[in-house]
Amino acid sequence: MPSARLNGTCFVDTSILLYLRDPLVPAKQEAARRWVLALAARDLLVISPQVLSEYAASILKRFKHVPFDVLMADLASMQVWCRALPGPTIAAEAALVHREWGFAFSNSALIAAAHAFGCELFLSEDLHHGQHVDGIEVVNPFLAGPERFEI
Repeated sequence: MPSARLNGTCFVDTSILLYLRDPLVPAKQEAARRWVLALAARDLLVISPQVLSEYAASILKRFKHVPFDVLMADLASMQVWCRALPGPTIAAEAALVHREWGFAFSNSALIAAAHAFGCELFLSEDLHHGQHVDGIEVVNPFLAGPERFEI
């Protein structure tokens, strides 16, 4: 598949960040690492406070092997990427995304945050790879690497 240059930012779904701490799926862990490193090195990685909260909740519940101090360090280091800050209309925008696309509300809220920030890509394995939602291209990081977008 030909490459396309990424000109904007990329919103990263919580599950992609969780794979960084999941030793049970090394191929996905490596793909997530490649994407996160490439995006972060170019200041293209964007998340929202919802991603930080979901990350912490998942680590505490499902990833018992991750020490608490590592979780806290992860959260502190991810704060620099937390640029898609929800405004007072984000819930209404998420409801519209949910109604139009049929996504779970939590995914709709992430899409709404990405859209409000002006992200070009949405990195997720939970949505359909290649789908365009409100002007944002969904990319499954396990089907396409960052080199696909010249990152």
